[in-house]
Amino acid sequence: MELVDIGNALQAQLFGSREDEFDELPVFKKNPTLLSRLVSKLTYSVRDAAPRYIAVDMSHVANQGGFDIAVYTDDLIFFLTYDPTVDHITTTAVSRSSIRSVELLSAPNFMAGVVPGTYQGSVQVLVSYENLNVKLPGDNRASERNHRELDTFLASLFRDLARTH
Repeated sequence: MELVDIGNALQAQLFGSREDEFDELPVFKKNPTLLSRLVSKLTYSVRDAAPRYIAVDMSHVANQGGFDIAVYTDDLIFFLTYDPTVDHITTTAVSRSSIRSVELLSAPNFMAGVVPGTYQGSVQVLVSYENLNVKLPGDNRASERNHRELDTFLASLFRDLARTH
């Protein structure tokens, strides 16, 4: 598969992880090549490794203009950070086996549903690695699909943790 094909697939996954449109966000309107640079760098890093989960944290865009993206594959986490002061995307690859902890920040409240089996809220976790902390699902603009994927993906994070300790 060509890199451009992988890039198109990654871009679709990235766009599907959010409620808002990337290309409509001010940080991308202000810098028209940023989105293509971001997807290209992500594609070059991930290559043909299938992304298992993508988390996007744009909570700092309004204040500082920066953002973080974490892409989990079977073996690695690719963590991209955009620094607007120097217009640079830093990419760090970390082994999933370097996991140190999984902190459950919130969980769905299964006991509060009006109808049995319904619930309020969603899961949110902080995953710590040797030199990296990743908040999942990122920020509060994660898509409903992204929240459901995290519910499923959380089990693999616990397996990562069990294998390393």
